[in-house]
Amino acid sequence: MFGIDPADYDEVFAEKLDLLLAIRDSEYVTWSGRHRPALNHLPVPSRPQQARLPLWLGGKASRDARADLFPFYREYLRPKTPGGRGWLVSAEQYQALSGPFGALMTGSPQEVIAKILTERELFGIDRFMGQVDFGGMPAPMVGDSLELLATEVAPAIRKELGLPPGPA
Repeated sequence: MFGIDPADYDEVFAEKLDLLLAIRDSEYVTWSGRHRPALNHLPVPSRPQQARLPLWLGGKASRDARADLFPFYREYLRPKTPGGRGWLVSAEQYQALSGPFGALMTGSPQEVIAKILTERELFGIDRFMGQVDFGGMPAPMVGDSLELLATEVAPAIRKELGLPPGPA
């Protein structure tokens, strides 16, 4: 995006995504846009091994999603009364817990999907139950998490496992 007018970012992103989808879906690409030279029946070598290369669009970067969640997780676990139950979680501990092999299912939908499928492979789980609201999280944050679980995570796992789609 260097050299692109910030006012054009959305249009450039949409064009680049459109071109990427054209490259993914065809061995020869004919494409034109406003922000790069046109392509006319250009061959696309080195095709992916799978039938269709999967692509995902995300919102926040995983790092940002995890950073946004940390204060709420810390609040949820901290002792609430002097000598009360709970513990303080450091940023380093949280990073380990929320990383690829940690117990917390945080990050992008793709990362959560990968973690659930890894746990299924390692531990043979056939159910997943997650807690999406803790530590005073704002309602929109909880709603966004639920929406991503319902619209991206669960359908991808069902598809990967060959299960029928869930309720519409």
